[in-house]
Formats: sequence, C-alpha cells, structure tokens
Amino acid sequence: RTSNPRSLAVLALMKTSPINNSNNNKAAVLLESNPDYRSLLDERDKSFARMLVSTSQRRLGQIDKVLSHCCDSNYPPTRKKKDKYGIMVQATLRIGVAQILFMDTPAFAAVKETVEVLKRLESSSGGDRYRVPLAMIKFANAILRKVDREGHDILLHHTCLTDNISPWLVRDWKHAWGEEKTMQIVKQLFDEDAYDHIDLTLNLPNGLSESERNVEEAKLLMEFDDDDDDDGGGIENGDLNENTKEGSIVLLPNGSLRIKRRGNVSTWPLYQEGKWWVQDVSSTLPAVALCKALQQRHDDLSSLHVVDMCAAPGGKTAQLLSAGFGCVTAVEGNAKRSRRLIENLKRLQLQDGCQVIVSKGQEWVPLTRKEEKENGKGMKSVISGILVDVPCSATGTGSRRPDVLCKDGDIEHLIKIQEELANHCADNIIGPGGVMVYATCSLLKAESEDQVRKLISRGDELKGHASMQTIPFTSGEILGFDNAIDESGWLRVLPGTLGGDLNSCDGFFVARLLKVK
Repeated sequence: RTSNPRSLAVLALMKTSPINNSNNNKAAVLLESNPDYRSLLDERDKSFARMLVSTSQRRLGQIDKVLSHCCDSNYPPTRKKKDKYGIMVQATLRIGVAQILFMDTPAFAAVKETVEVLKRLESSSGGDRYRVPLAMIKFANAILRKVDREGHDILLHHTCLTDNISPWLVRDWKHAWGEEKTMQIVKQLFDEDAYDHIDLTLNLPNGLSESERNVEEAKLLMEFDDDDDDDGGGIENGDLNENTKEGSIVLLPNGSLRIKRRGNVSTWPLYQEGKWWVQDVSSTLPAVALCKALQQRHDDLSSLHVVDMCAAPGGKTAQLLSAGFGCVTAVEGNAKRSRRLIENLKRLQLQDGCQVIVSKGQEWVPLTRKEEKENGKGMKSVISGILVDVPCSATGTGSRRPDVLCKDGDIEHLIKIQEELANHCADNIIGPGGVMVYATCSLLKAESEDQVRKLISRGDELKGHASMQTIPFTSGEILGFDNAIDESGWLRVLPGTLGGDLNSCDGFFVARLLKVK
C-alpha cells in the first residue's frame, strides 16, 4: 500500500500514458478509483495528488519539451511501450517538472521527494512492485536537478502554451476565430487561477420575485461565507457583488455562484440539502434560452411538456424542472449515466416532476395521445420545446479537461451523431410552433454553427424535413452574455473574450430555433 500522493500520481499516469502520449482523461479517473487514494485521510494529500495529475496532463507539451532539452537524446527514457521502468521514469519526471515549473512546491522538495518515488513505489491495487534500477534513479535525479537550474529559462524561450494543444485544433481555431481571439482562448484555458473555482447553480423555488430571489441568494451566500471565514476570504462588508477578486465567493451576472475550490464538494454547505448543483456558468445557457423563448410564447409554463435530450448528468434537466414546466422528460442513452442523473435529481428533490428514459436520442419518440391513454401515462403528447446538447469534442471544457485539447482530429463520428440527433428532434419530436435549442460545449464550428446551418437549409416539407428558423438572442436577454451574440443571432461563448468574471467560463455554442412547419 502507498499513502504517498506523488506515488499515486505516478501510478495513475503510468497506466494511461504510453511513451510520448498522455492524451486522455483516464489518469484522474484511475487515481480517484485507487483504493490507496480513497483511503487517504488528509484531504490535502488527495488534493495534491489530483493537482499533480491534472497539471502534468494540462502542461504535457511544455513539460516534454523541457525534458527533451534537459535529457538531450535520452528522452523519453525508453521508446518501448512495454518497458515498465522507462514508463515509470517518464511519469516520475513529468510530475517532477510539473512541481518545479508550474506548482508552488519548493524545488528541493520537488526533486528529493519525487526521486524517492522511484526508490520505493509500490501499487496495492494491481499487486505490482517496481524495483527501478539504480542507474535510472540517478538519471531521474540528475535530470530534475538540471530542470531546477535551467528549466524556467527553457520554458520561457523554447516552449509556448500551444505546445499543450493538438496542432490541428490550433489551426482550426485560428481559421475560425482569428489569431488574436485564438490566443485569448489559449491563455484562458491555461490560466491556473481560473481553474481554481467551481460554479454552482442555485436550487431556488419557482416563481420567486426578484427581491425574494435576492433574499434567498443572500442566505445561501452567507452559508458559504460563514464556512469560509477560517480561510480569510469570503464576502466583505456583506456586499454580494464586491470583492470578486480578493474573496473566494462571487455572484455571477446570471445568478450562478462561483466558489474557490476547497475539498470535496459533497462536504460543502447545503450539499446534502440539495440547495445547489455544480454547473459551469456557460452550461446554464441552453436551458435559459429554451425557458425564455417559451415564456415569450406561453402564459403558463406549467401546461407545457419539454424534453432534455442527452440529459445526464442532469444540470440542464434540473434547470427545466426548477422553471416550472408541467412535464419534463429526460432522455439519456447510457444506463449508467441515467442512474447518476436520477441520483442527482433525488438529492435536489426534483425527481417527482421528471420522467427519465434510457434510450438513444436518435430513436426516441414521444407517445401519441392514444398510447398515453392506453399506458396510463400523465404526459402531454405535444412537445413544446426540446434542448439538444449533443455529444461533441468538448473542446470548450479544456480548462478542466486537458485531455480534450490533445485529441486527434477525427471527429466525423461525432458530426454524424450530431446531425442525426438534430434532424430527428426537429422532424419527429417537436411540432410546428415548437422550440428547439441546439447546443455544444465545442469550440469547433463544424460541430456547432455548421450543424445549425445544415439543419436550417435542409427544410423540405415534401421530404418530411422540418422547416426551422432562428429565434435570435437579444441584447440584455441573458445578463453578461451580450458580447457572445453573433451575427446570426446565436450565442458563441469563447473563453477569455467576455471580460470580467465571465472571462473564465467554458466555451459554448447555443442556437435557438422555431419549427415553422
């Protein structure tokens, strides 16, 4: 067994990092599923292990460039994928450089304690015990000492942030958004301070007036402020909109609460009571867009049936339920993810108003009135609105998931699924006058703007294709996001471009469409 955070981080990276490649997010999953990690008593040790893994993945391109300079021709330590010692040394060097160059770990401790990992690393989860040859231990020690002496200069003059991103992705962004905006995006994705927070959506009763909502927000904010007093942060002078930089609590323009990371979220105030859920501020936009469009067309939302397609983990479903719709159907193709969705809704005490269906989105259709009567269902067969947050490359979430920035450019299978989902929802689920919101957390136009243009242009009643037209977003409709409205009337959120606290948010795309016929 091992209770050493560095050892646990190395093991996680080893099992997911072939030579010269650490391009997936399984390292964090493996780390957190390791019994040795779960048995750590000190939350700070868990946090340190997570930070080692995430920083090593986030800065992998720069880390390997620095190591290549310091190792001359001897990096990676081996090019044989089955050489467990070489893979271990590489993983160890990576977490060592992460500490020296990108974390606040004192250089002496970073070198000494990281080299110690090679001397005594043991895995209780797989039953493996590694005894690294002395020559390789000395090699790692020498390289990390050289990184301590020369690494910062190499980092400054021989690397750049885009080294951590697949070249095809950078080329795509430059073509789509231009050089200046691309560099704003990249800078924001690698802003360590921006990564150090979590956004929460508040679970407030439906129908509150603005003043009542302000009171409820203040109560919840004070709960976090009281919990944060020992850290010296929080809200100063009781002003909810001040101290956004120095404090650890920020109320965002849309009503989301931004909290500085500290320990496991399940231990935060009012988590068990279901008073909030984790949801990036950008991820709230699709449900808000659907709600506002339907509010403009209907006096009473409680008479409407809406659908959340690809619903897990349930943040958008919870938003729709909180808005007061009469019936919300959540469709999720993955059974395991649907169970997580149900668990989340139960914690929020919102499960009663929702029907969760496990089905591929491309295949699901609502019951007819006759079928509802025969099956004793209380659903309304007419679907007034549907939220389609399609599976995508998730490149907009790169600040939290560095793996998505390192994928290859093969996204054709995703493009196909997105097109099938969008066409099916428009043709077969909503009727004329129904509203469809198409959304992605992608920074690629091919998955976002291009898909909506194809959906609009394919309208052909003779072929049974829905005729769709844009319901444009208007200035002031969604607080804080006016600058994200593009020339087509869609929302295009690019990290690092909105300014203020919203400068730090996931990349997102939202288009709102009306089915004409």
